[in-house]
Amino acid sequence: MRFKAVEDPDTARLIGRSTSIGVYSMLTMSALGTLGVDTAPLLTGIGVTGFTIGFALKEIATNFLSGVLLVINRPFRKGQHLKVMAPAASGGMIEGEVMSIDARYVLLRPRTGGTVMIPSVIVYTSPLHVQGGIVAGELKQPHTPPPSPVSKE
Repeated sequence: MRFKAVEDPDTARLIGRSTSIGVYSMLTMSALGTLGVDTAPLLTGIGVTGFTIGFALKEIATNFLSGVLLVINRPFRKGQHLKVMAPAASGGMIEGEVMSIDARYVLLRPRTGGTVMIPSVIVYTSPLHVQGGIVAGELKQPHTPPPSPVSKE
């Protein structure tokens, strides 16, 4: 059964996965408690292990959180043309049509074809140039307001 509370499929996928992991974790702990297993030491061990793993995998966690923020904030959407200033080591600009925004990668389709996978942290921390806006699911060029009249006194 699917609800259409969230229109964007990337956001829906992120929320769905996070919710299912949380629900299964709570059900497992509840079942263990019902069976008579003392869950306090288990929860403490999981907390310490999570802290240690999180500290060891700092770059991966940073990339994941950057992806979550991209999915939530949506500075660009599927179908828009995106230019990302690449890190100095790669020496250039990465550009293409946005195919997908995920917690780990932003997928672009360059004009030359193929698929470019850019880690979310690079997209989140780099200067971006987004071409075209989306109104009601369709691409539309951004509206530029007319210049305001200058009052003469």
